Amino acid sequence: MTRWSLFFLAGCGGGIAVEGKFDRPPPPPEPPPSKPLHASPQKVALLDMIGDAISEVALTPDQEKHLYAVVEDVRAKHKNVLSLRTTLAIDIATSVENGQIDEKQIFVDAEQLGKERALVENDDAHAIEELHDTLTPEQRTSFARALRTAADRVKLDDFKTRYGTWRNDLRITQHQDAVIEPRLHEDARSAREAVDERAARQRRMKELADAFEKPQLVAAPFLDPEVQMTTEHRVHRLVRFLEAVLPQLDANQRDKAASFIRADAGISVRMDPDED
Repeated sequence: MTRWSLFFLAGCGGGIAVEGKFDRPPPPPEPPPSKPLHASPQKVALLDMIGDAISEVALTPDQEKHLYAVVEDVRAKHKNVLSLRTTLAIDIATSVENGQIDEKQIFVDAEQLGKERALVENDDAHAIEELHDTLTPEQRTSFARALRTAADRVKLDDFKTRYGTWRNDLRITQHQDAVIEPRLHEDARSAREAVDERAARQRRMKELADAFEKPQLVAAPFLDPEVQMTTEHRVHRLVRFLEAVLPQLDANQRDKAASFIRADAGISVRMDPDED
């Protein structure tokens, strides 16, 4: 379900995204519900980045214990960010269901989320520095190498990428596609903005990788200096996308899209088995 991420807003202003290495142990299995649940736990992008890159590093038991504590501290400090992302997802999903975008409410949500993301940037920087100081020089080199690889794989948050998922999962018809596709090319500004945003994110990640190999690290310069604006731009871009696509969707497609959006934000959603 992560393919339906509304926008790459996981939470690190630097666009540095790795959580798997330090995920909490899975809960015990529960009896299957009468209808399948589609939900993805929300992730903090900073931890997602650290998790993926650190998976390439052989840690000692003491290092693992210490970094697990760092991860738990980051999760706690991102609690409000995740809560605001959920609120935003709910409001977007409601707009999708209704076929009418509540721009005023969505943009208020985006502003609040951006402000909250900016508030945790110093904490994110300290967490990266703590990671750096926990690793040996050889481990830092391995981490930096993995981070450069991750930078090359950063996805483009543009209309084409998003529509590829929507077209497949919502079973867009040829008639709908013939109307939607041309409209997606009308917003040249959003296309340029997405490209520039990814390039800036990749640059910060690679610069951080270079700095990470040095004996001392100050991480703040490698985080997004305009994280609130970046957050708001991503949401505005999503709204422009919805304006192009929603008018062509039928009620069933809108309901399905709304369910995917809620599930990607970690909200349990029940769907009919044949809609999987």
